[in-house]
Amino acid sequence: MKRFVAPVLFVVLTLVLVGSVAAKGGPVSGGPSFGVTLSGAAEPSGGDPTGSGTALITLDSAAGAICVEASYAIGSLPVTGAHIHRGVAGEDGPIVVGFVGGGGDLPRPTTNSFAGCTQVEAGLLQSIAENPSGYYFNIHDGDFPGGAIRGQLAP
Repeated sequence: MKRFVAPVLFVVLTLVLVGSVAAKGGPVSGGPSFGVTLSGAAEPSGGDPTGSGTALITLDSAAGAICVEASYAIGSLPVTGAHIHRGVAGEDGPIVVGFVGGGGDLPRPTTNSFAGCTQVEAGLLQSIAENPSGYYFNIHDGDFPGGAIRGQLAP
């Protein structure tokens, strides 16, 4: 009987630890997620021609948050802005979620990746979930203040 209790106790304690780490504000899973491929060519105003990256955008309606995990190669650091905008491919649109700059609370990344979450209204979460291709994520830097790299949210 003791051989059975120890492994079960280990699994339970591991799950509790993982749950408490997720509750402290790191990126979480559980809602719809959208993979985003980022490129300078996708910026209508002309982004970083050699810039590239990927991002995972996760909607967490239970917490009222949107989370991002991004990694990228751009010409200059730090990142001056990272946002979700309303807009279809090929068109610029207004910022609706700020992560870095533009109303965002995350510090300006000085490395080629960052992750974090921000609180948003339930109506915006629902709108993005229902029409992800009507939104895009982009990253700005000092060389490309209008946007270095960009990609549409994809279902």
